[in-house]
Amino acid sequence: MPHKFSFQVTNVDQSLAKVKSEMLKAGHKFNGDSSKGEFAGGGVEGEYSIDGNTVTVSVTKKPFVAPKSLIEKKIKEYFA
Repeated sequence: MPHKFSFQVTNVDQSLAKVKSEMLKAGHKFNGDSSKGEFAGGGVEGEYSIDGNTVTVSVTKKPFVAPKSLIEKKIKEYFA
């Protein structure tokens, strides 16, 4: 069952550009735009959608030993 959560960002385009750059630089996968997309890296896979300044993430795959709270924290850090 996917882990779904939402959070607010101040500048969507700037945050998304940062996320994409950092993900690709780390050798992860990122495909999307300012409305929706998908990502994969470090054993974590998921998708996101953006409505206004609200980002909704659905983590569809994660390592068994990684707590959902840690993955959520790390994803939010990418957008910070």
